[in-house]
Amino acid sequence: MTHPANTTQGPAAPADPRPFLNTAVALAGRTLAAVPHALPAEPRGGPVPFAAVVDVAPKAPDIDRLVAWSGRTP
Repeated sequence: MTHPANTTQGPAAPADPRPFLNTAVALAGRTLAAVPHALPAEPRGGPVPFAAVVDVAPKAPDIDRLVAWSGRTP
């Protein structure tokens, strides 16, 4: 009887990260479009668990703009 995790074939090749990265970039763009409606720029702090919006360049990548909107430095 053999174990399903048969190691005699050696380690598996690493997965290609490109599909994940493409999905993450697309998801950041879609999320960025919706976030200002769900999490307004003001007020922040107190019962809203986010710091003030951080300024980023207008042409910054969507993920950086999303992080900045959440009050963090990208």
